[in-house]
Amino acid sequence: MMSLYNHLIILDLTFLKKLLSGQIACSELLNKINFKIPYRYPRNPITNILVVPVSRTNALKHSPLSRMCSEYNRFSASIKDFDIFHDSVTNLKKKLTAHFCS
Repeated sequence: MMSLYNHLIILDLTFLKKLLSGQIACSELLNKINFKIPYRYPRNPITNILVVPVSRTNALKHSPLSRMCSEYNRFSASIKDFDIFHDSVTNLKKKLTAHFCS
């Protein structure tokens, strides 16, 4: 059985997937998401693709957009073949559920 926090992570990353793929049309939120673009091709895989905004307060640190970006960066580093741009929503949920249940 998954905890409530793990279920929240799955919902956050599902929302982020739908936002980035255009299934949810909200240009205001999409404009606030920044990407890290490397200058040269790195030897190691890029794990921190989304920029987590620097926050001076706890309210901004734990805001939904900041939380979604940091969760994606954390799981893209820990789960093999975790790609929010390539995987479907159901495949993304299956990978996260398998990660939490193992």
